[in-house]
Amino acid sequence: MLYKNCRELPMHNFNEIQITNDLTYLIKDKDKHDDNELKRHWIDILDESFKLSKDNAQKKFFRDRAELLYLEMKLTFIGHALELKKLSLEDEHIKQLDEILKKYRVTNIEQEILQTTDKINLKISQFNKQYNTDKNGNFDKTLATMRINGYHVNRHDITVTEWIALLEQIKNQNSVSNARGSKK
Repeated sequence: MLYKNCRELPMHNFNEIQITNDLTYLIKDKDKHDDNELKRHWIDILDESFKLSKDNAQKKFFRDRAELLYLEMKLTFIGHALELKKLSLEDEHIKQLDEILKKYRVTNIEQEILQTTDKINLKISQFNKQYNTDKNGNFDKTLATMRINGYHVNRHDITVTEWIALLEQIKNQNSVSNARGSKK
């Protein structure tokens, strides 16, 4: 069984996936799960977190991560398609494979593998430059700041939805406090 949405996923697991890219943090039980299944769930959770969050920088970060995951899934599929093309398949299966390749807009599999690999490498490079990959820093710094200000949050118990709502509430409280302070 997998965590399927932000209401279920503990913030600790969400953060660990961001740091390590280890999607097994989505797994609730000891069952085996396919990598593509895990990636699809992760993209859905990232998409949900975009919708919940009002922080544009965070939205862009997660959108960039989701795009990178999509490219990795595409590369995996195209690699499998190349291997399938080498086999002698029935006409029906060839037609299905061609339809899927058409959805991905693939006309030349070998060329598409090279282009997608280049896109992934470029995205990773841009991502590392843009976000400086201080992967664990923001979450831990935010937790420390919350504790200093009297909020006691258990990273294993709070869900992503609750975390985003708490950050929004703190932001609103700070806005109100700053507005009051500037009127004096």
